[in-house]
Amino acid sequence: MKLTVEHLLSIYRELKAHEDRIMSLRPNGHPKADWRMKHPAPVASSFRIYEDGKERSGRVIHDTLPFFEVWTFSEKPKLIERIDLKDPSAEAAMSNYRLPAPGDMTSLEFRTIRKNRLGLTQQQLATVLDYANPLNISAMERETNPRKIPTHVARLMRAYEAGYRPADWPVAENGSA
Repeated sequence: MKLTVEHLLSIYRELKAHEDRIMSLRPNGHPKADWRMKHPAPVASSFRIYEDGKERSGRVIHDTLPFFEVWTFSEKPKLIERIDLKDPSAEAAMSNYRLPAPGDMTSLEFRTIRKNRLGLTQQQLATVLDYANPLNISAMERETNPRKIPTHVARLMRAYEAGYRPADWPVAENGSA
């Protein structure tokens, strides 16, 4: 899906209006960062994007002028580009980036949800997803040449991450259900 300047500006406007509204309600002396944490924004300011098949992280900056920052998607993020959304050349710069299609999931995201959020082994997740063999899970998680994660599996993984559990959910390695 194409990423447009108008879409990013609408996010900027919503974030800015939210920030102005909650800060007008902030009690004197209350720390700004703490107040923001207690009043989360109604829309995400950071999200996953793609550039020529490479996963990136995009972020709308709303505490100053409207900027869009593009970062590497890694353990040590690095700023790639900062785009002034009011600049006439912004649309051309944005043409290099796209939003993930609904259901797109990377092998890293899949593995992180399985291990860190769900605490399941590959065998347990294979059972939950109704795969006969945990090698199916391994193929989706491998770093080199991973198998594409089917859209329905990506949606299920996100539902599980959000807290949904079917009746036959296994006990996780860490002992939680």
